[in-house]
Amino acid sequence: MAHRLSELHGLTPPVDVLELARSLADIKQLHFPDWANADGLTLNLKVPSQRPLILLNQRANEFRQRFTLAHEIGHVIIPWHIGDIVDDLNAANSPSNSRYRRLEAEANRFAAELLMPSSWTERICNEVEHLRGAVITVAEVARVSLVASALRVLQKGPPGYVIAYTKESLIELIGQTGGTKAVLPKQVASVDSLKMTAFEPPQIYPKGKNAIFVWKELETVAPPGCPPDDWRTLLANILESFPTERRKALQNQLNAIVGYRIGKHLKGTDVEVIYKDILKAFEHRTDHNQDIQIARKHQDFEGYIIARVYERADP
Repeated sequence: MAHRLSELHGLTPPVDVLELARSLADIKQLHFPDWANADGLTLNLKVPSQRPLILLNQRANEFRQRFTLAHEIGHVIIPWHIGDIVDDLNAANSPSNSRYRRLEAEANRFAAELLMPSSWTERICNEVEHLRGAVITVAEVARVSLVASALRVLQKGPPGYVIAYTKESLIELIGQTGGTKAVLPKQVASVDSLKMTAFEPPQIYPKGKNAIFVWKELETVAPPGCPPDDWRTLLANILESFPTERRKALQNQLNAIVGYRIGKHLKGTDVEVIYKDILKAFEHRTDHNQDIQIARKHQDFEGYIIARVYERADP
Protein backbone atom coordinates (compact mmCIF):
# COMPACT_ATOMS: atom_id res chain seq x y z
CA MET A 1 0.00 0.00 0.00
CA ALA A 2 2.87 2.38 0.78
CA HIS A 3 4.50 1.47 -2.55
CA ARG A 4 1.30 2.16 -4.47
CA LEU A 5 0.80 5.45 -2.64
CA SER A 6 4.35 6.50 -3.53
CA GLU A 7 3.79 5.63 -7.19
CA LEU A 8 0.49 7.51 -7.24
CA HIS A 9 2.08 10.69 -5.89
CA GLY A 10 5.51 10.27 -7.52
CA LEU A 11 7.26 10.20 -4.14
CA THR A 12 10.99 9.63 -3.69
CA PRO A 13 13.18 10.11 -0.60
CA PRO A 14 13.13 12.45 1.20
CA VAL A 15 9.34 12.23 1.24
CA ASP A 16 7.46 15.38 2.28
CA VAL A 17 5.32 13.50 4.79
CA LEU A 18 3.70 16.64 6.19
CA GLU A 19 2.35 17.66 2.79
CA LEU A 20 1.23 14.09 2.10
CA ALA A 21 -0.49 13.82 5.47
CA ARG A 22 -2.31 17.13 4.89
CA SER A 23 -3.70 15.76 1.63
CA LEU A 24 -5.23 12.84 3.54
CA ALA A 25 -6.18 14.24 6.95
CA ASP A 26 -6.36 17.33 9.13
CA ILE A 27 -3.16 17.89 11.12
CA LYS A 28 -2.71 19.48 14.53
CA GLN A 29 0.77 19.83 15.98
CA LEU A 30 0.63 20.02 19.77
CA HIS A 31 2.96 19.86 22.74
CA PHE A 32 1.79 16.70 24.48
CA PRO A 33 2.14 16.79 28.28
CA ASP A 34 5.14 14.98 29.73
CA TRP A 35 2.97 12.20 31.15
CA ALA A 36 1.44 11.45 27.73
CA ASN A 37 3.41 8.45 26.56
CA ALA A 38 2.53 8.92 22.90
CA ASP A 39 4.01 10.21 19.66
CA GLY A 40 0.73 10.83 17.92
CA LEU A 41 -2.98 10.11 17.67
CA THR A 42 -5.19 9.42 14.69
CA LEU A 43 -8.91 10.05 15.17
CA ASN A 44 -12.00 9.43 13.03
CA LEU A 45 -10.45 6.65 10.96
CA LYS A 46 -12.92 5.46 8.29
CA VAL A 47 -15.78 7.38 9.94
CA PRO A 48 -18.39 8.33 7.30
CA SER A 49 -18.51 12.04 6.40
CA GLN A 50 -15.59 12.82 8.76
CA ARG A 51 -12.03 13.62 7.75
CA PRO A 52 -9.33 11.85 9.77
CA LEU A 53 -7.54 13.99 12.35
CA ILE A 54 -3.85 13.46 13.17
CA LEU A 55 -2.47 14.94 16.39
CA LEU A 56 1.34 15.12 16.34
CA ASN A 57 3.54 15.51 19.41
CA GLN A 58 5.87 18.46 18.76
CA ARG A 59 8.09 17.49 21.68
CA ALA A 60 9.66 14.77 19.52
CA ASN A 61 12.67 15.55 17.31
CA GLU A 62 12.37 16.04 13.55
CA PHE A 63 13.17 12.44 12.62
CA ARG A 64 10.71 10.96 15.10
CA GLN A 65 7.99 13.35 13.95
CA ARG A 66 8.59 12.34 10.32
CA PHE A 67 8.33 8.64 11.13
CA THR A 68 5.27 9.27 13.31
CA LEU A 69 3.54 11.13 10.47
CA ALA A 70 4.35 8.29 8.05
CA HIS A 71 3.00 5.87 10.65
CA GLU A 72 -0.22 7.88 11.01
CA ILE A 73 -0.61 7.96 7.23
CA GLY A 74 -0.47 4.18 7.40
CA HIS A 75 -3.39 4.16 9.80
CA VAL A 76 -5.32 6.40 7.40
CA ILE A 77 -4.57 4.28 4.33
CA ILE A 78 -4.79 0.71 5.64
CA PRO A 79 -8.50 -0.19 5.27
CA TRP A 80 -9.00 -2.18 8.48
CA HIS A 81 -7.48 0.49 10.75
CA ILE A 82 -10.63 2.12 12.08
CA GLY A 83 -11.80 4.34 14.92
CA ASP A 84 -9.26 6.19 17.09
CA ILE A 85 -5.66 4.98 17.56
CA VAL A 86 -3.16 6.32 20.09
CA ASP A 87 0.43 5.53 19.13
CA ASP A 88 1.96 4.47 22.45
CA LEU A 89 5.74 4.43 22.84
CA ASN A 90 5.33 1.27 24.93
CA ALA A 91 3.43 -0.67 22.28
CA ALA A 92 6.14 -3.33 22.43
CA ASN A 93 4.99 -4.12 25.97
CA SER A 94 1.50 -5.03 24.77
CA PRO A 95 0.72 -8.75 24.36
CA SER A 96 2.33 -10.00 21.14
CA ASN A 97 -1.00 -11.25 19.78
CA SER A 98 -3.02 -8.15 20.69
CA ARG A 99 -4.93 -6.34 17.97
CA TYR A 100 -3.33 -3.05 19.01
CA ARG A 101 0.19 -4.40 18.60
CA ARG A 102 -0.68 -5.86 15.18
CA LEU A 103 -2.05 -2.52 14.00
CA GLU A 104 1.03 -0.68 15.25
CA ALA A 105 3.36 -3.17 13.55
CA GLU A 106 1.47 -2.75 10.27
CA ALA A 107 1.68 1.03 10.49
CA ASN A 108 5.40 0.82 11.26
CA ARG A 109 6.02 -1.36 8.20
CA PHE A 110 3.99 1.07 6.13
CA ALA A 111 6.06 4.01 7.43
CA ALA A 112 9.35 2.24 6.72
CA GLU A 113 8.33 1.48 3.14
CA LEU A 114 7.02 5.01 2.57
CA LEU A 115 10.14 6.75 3.88
CA MET A 116 12.72 4.14 2.79
CA PRO A 117 11.31 2.24 -0.21
CA SER A 118 12.50 -1.35 -0.59
CA SER A 119 13.99 -1.05 -4.07
CA TRP A 120 15.70 2.25 -3.18
CA THR A 121 17.19 0.86 0.03
CA GLU A 122 18.32 -2.35 -1.66
CA ARG A 123 20.05 -0.36 -4.40
CA ILE A 124 21.97 1.67 -1.82
CA CYS A 125 22.94 -1.49 0.08
CA ASN A 126 24.24 -3.10 -3.11
CA GLU A 127 26.20 -0.03 -4.23
CA VAL A 128 28.25 0.56 -1.08
CA GLU A 129 31.42 -1.34 -0.21
CA HIS A 130 30.36 -1.67 3.43
CA LEU A 131 26.88 -1.42 5.00
CA ARG A 132 28.04 1.33 7.34
CA GLY A 133 27.82 3.57 4.28
CA ALA A 134 24.29 2.37 3.58
CA VAL A 135 23.10 3.16 7.12
CA ILE A 136 24.51 6.68 6.88
CA THR A 137 23.18 7.32 3.35
CA VAL A 138 19.66 6.06 4.09
CA ALA A 139 19.48 8.13 7.30
CA GLU A 140 20.73 11.34 5.67
CA VAL A 141 18.79 11.15 2.41
CA ALA A 142 15.50 9.82 3.80
CA ARG A 143 15.70 12.14 6.84
CA VAL A 144 15.17 9.33 9.35
CA SER A 145 16.93 8.41 12.58
CA LEU A 146 19.98 6.16 12.69
CA VAL A 147 17.86 3.53 14.42
CA ALA A 148 15.22 3.56 11.67
CA SER A 149 17.92 3.45 9.01
CA ALA A 150 19.76 0.58 10.72
CA LEU A 151 16.56 -1.47 11.02
CA ARG A 152 15.77 -0.93 7.34
CA VAL A 153 19.29 -1.82 6.22
CA LEU A 154 19.14 -4.97 8.34
CA GLN A 155 15.99 -5.93 6.43
CA LYS A 156 17.28 -5.14 2.95
CA GLY A 157 21.06 -5.57 3.16
CA PRO A 158 23.03 -8.57 1.84
CA PRO A 159 24.11 -11.49 4.09
CA GLY A 160 27.21 -11.18 6.21
CA TYR A 161 26.59 -8.15 8.44
CA VAL A 162 25.78 -7.45 12.09
CA ILE A 163 24.64 -3.96 13.08
CA ALA A 164 24.32 -2.50 16.58
CA TYR A 165 23.03 0.87 17.73
CA THR A 166 24.55 2.11 20.98
CA LYS A 167 23.78 4.91 23.39
CA GLU A 168 26.73 5.89 25.57
CA SER A 169 28.33 2.51 24.66
CA LEU A 170 25.25 0.56 25.81
CA ILE A 171 23.60 -1.58 23.13
CA GLU A 172 20.00 -0.59 22.45
CA LEU A 173 19.57 -2.51 19.20
CA ILE A 174 21.46 -5.38 17.58
CA GLY A 175 20.60 -7.51 14.57
CA GLN A 176 21.95 -9.25 11.50
CA THR A 177 21.11 -9.20 7.81
CA GLY A 178 19.26 -12.17 6.37
CA GLY A 179 21.38 -15.28 5.92
CA THR A 180 24.16 -14.17 8.28
CA LYS A 181 23.40 -16.85 10.91
CA ALA A 182 25.48 -15.43 13.72
CA VAL A 183 24.52 -16.09 17.34
CA LEU A 184 23.82 -12.71 18.89
CA PRO A 185 23.61 -12.02 22.62
CA LYS A 186 20.21 -11.75 24.20
CA GLN A 187 21.36 -9.05 26.60
CA VAL A 188 24.61 -7.13 26.44
CA ALA A 189 25.39 -4.22 28.72
CA SER A 190 28.25 -2.75 26.70
CA VAL A 191 29.35 -2.98 23.08
CA ASP A 192 32.88 -3.64 24.37
CA SER A 193 31.71 -7.03 25.66
CA LEU A 194 30.93 -8.28 22.15
CA LYS A 195 33.38 -10.81 20.72
CA MET A 196 32.94 -11.03 16.96
CA THR A 197 35.80 -13.37 16.03
CA ALA A 198 34.27 -14.35 12.69
CA PHE A 199 33.91 -10.70 11.63
CA GLU A 200 36.16 -7.81 10.68
CA PRO A 201 36.62 -5.08 13.30
CA PRO A 202 33.51 -2.88 13.28
CA GLN A 203 33.19 0.28 11.27
CA ILE A 204 31.67 2.94 13.54
CA TYR A 205 29.62 6.01 12.80
CA PRO A 206 29.58 8.27 15.83
CA LYS A 207 26.87 10.85 16.26
CA GLY A 208 27.04 12.59 19.61
CA LYS A 209 26.64 10.05 22.38
CA ASN A 210 25.01 7.59 19.95
CA ALA A 211 26.81 5.37 17.46
CA ILE A 212 26.28 2.67 14.87
CA PHE A 213 28.62 -0.33 14.85
CA VAL A 214 28.69 -2.43 11.67
CA TRP A 215 30.58 -5.74 11.50
CA LYS A 216 31.28 -7.44 8.16
CA GLU A 217 31.73 -11.19 8.14
CA LEU A 218 35.15 -12.53 7.18
CA GLU A 219 35.21 -14.84 4.18
CA THR A 220 37.34 -17.38 6.04
CA VAL A 221 39.08 -17.78 9.40
CA ALA A 222 42.15 -20.00 9.66
CA PRO A 223 42.22 -22.30 12.70
CA PRO A 224 45.28 -21.97 14.93
CA GLY A 225 47.20 -25.12 13.97
CA CYS A 226 46.22 -28.76 13.52
CA PRO A 227 44.32 -30.86 16.07
CA PRO A 228 46.55 -32.43 18.71
CA ASP A 229 44.32 -35.49 19.14
CA ASP A 230 41.11 -37.23 18.09
CA TRP A 231 38.10 -35.07 18.90
CA ARG A 232 36.41 -37.86 20.88
CA THR A 233 39.36 -38.01 23.26
CA LEU A 234 39.36 -34.24 23.65
CA LEU A 235 35.62 -34.19 24.28
CA ALA A 236 36.01 -36.88 26.94
CA ASN A 237 38.65 -34.74 28.66
CA ILE A 238 36.25 -31.79 28.70
CA LEU A 239 33.36 -33.83 30.07
CA GLU A 240 35.46 -35.30 32.89
CA SER A 241 35.68 -31.84 34.45
CA PHE A 242 31.89 -31.86 35.02
CA PRO A 243 29.78 -33.77 37.53
CA THR A 244 28.70 -37.15 36.16
CA GLU A 245 24.99 -36.25 36.08
CA ARG A 246 25.62 -33.25 33.78
CA ARG A 247 28.00 -34.86 31.29
CA LYS A 248 25.50 -36.51 28.97
CA ALA A 249 23.43 -33.35 28.54
CA LEU A 250 26.52 -31.27 27.83
CA GLN A 251 27.86 -33.84 25.37
CA ASN A 252 24.57 -33.78 23.48
CA GLN A 253 24.52 -29.98 23.42
CA LEU A 254 28.08 -29.63 22.15
CA ASN A 255 27.66 -32.28 19.50
CA ALA A 256 24.34 -30.75 18.42
CA ILE A 257 25.80 -27.24 18.02
CA VAL A 258 28.94 -28.40 16.24
CA GLY A 259 27.21 -31.13 14.24
CA TYR A 260 24.54 -28.76 12.95
CA ARG A 261 27.08 -26.22 11.69
CA ILE A 262 29.42 -28.85 10.26
CA GLY A 263 26.53 -30.59 8.54
CA LYS A 264 25.93 -27.46 6.50
CA HIS A 265 29.19 -28.12 4.63
CA LEU A 266 30.05 -30.88 2.17
CA LYS A 267 32.83 -33.30 3.00
CA GLY A 268 36.10 -31.75 1.83
CA THR A 269 35.06 -28.11 2.29
CA ASP A 270 38.00 -25.82 3.13
CA VAL A 271 39.02 -25.87 6.78
CA GLU A 272 38.90 -22.06 7.00
CA VAL A 273 35.27 -21.93 5.85
CA ILE A 274 34.05 -24.55 8.32
CA TYR A 275 36.05 -23.09 11.20
CA LYS A 276 34.51 -19.65 10.69
CA ASP A 277 31.02 -21.16 10.89
CA ILE A 278 31.85 -22.91 14.15
CA LEU A 279 33.13 -19.65 15.63
CA LYS A 280 29.83 -18.00 14.72
CA ALA A 281 27.92 -20.82 16.38
CA PHE A 282 29.66 -20.35 19.74
CA GLU A 283 29.91 -16.57 19.89
CA HIS A 284 27.70 -15.36 22.76
CA ARG A 285 26.36 -18.89 23.25
CA THR A 286 27.35 -18.45 26.89
CA ASP A 287 24.21 -16.36 27.37
CA HIS A 288 22.16 -19.54 26.93
CA ASN A 289 23.97 -22.21 28.94
CA GLN A 290 26.42 -21.95 31.82
CA ASP A 291 27.96 -25.39 31.24
CA ILE A 292 28.87 -24.42 27.69
CA GLN A 293 30.48 -21.27 29.07
CA ILE A 294 32.60 -23.39 31.38
CA ALA A 295 33.41 -25.91 28.65
CA ARG A 296 34.63 -23.17 26.34
CA LYS A 297 37.27 -22.23 28.91
CA HIS A 298 38.63 -25.79 29.07
CA GLN A 299 42.16 -26.20 27.73
CA ASP A 300 41.02 -28.88 25.24
CA PHE A 301 37.98 -27.05 23.88
CA GLU A 302 39.80 -25.30 21.03
CA GLY A 303 41.43 -28.58 20.06
CA TYR A 304 38.05 -30.33 20.08
CA ILE A 305 36.63 -27.75 17.68
CA ILE A 306 39.65 -27.86 15.38
CA ALA A 307 39.62 -31.68 15.30
CA ARG A 308 35.93 -31.71 14.32
CA VAL A 309 36.61 -29.16 11.59
CA TYR A 310 39.54 -31.08 10.12
CA GLU A 311 37.56 -34.32 10.14
CA ARG A 312 34.84 -32.70 8.04
CA ALA A 313 37.31 -31.00 5.74
CA ASP A 314 39.22 -34.24 5.08
CA PRO A 315 38.06 -35.50 1.65
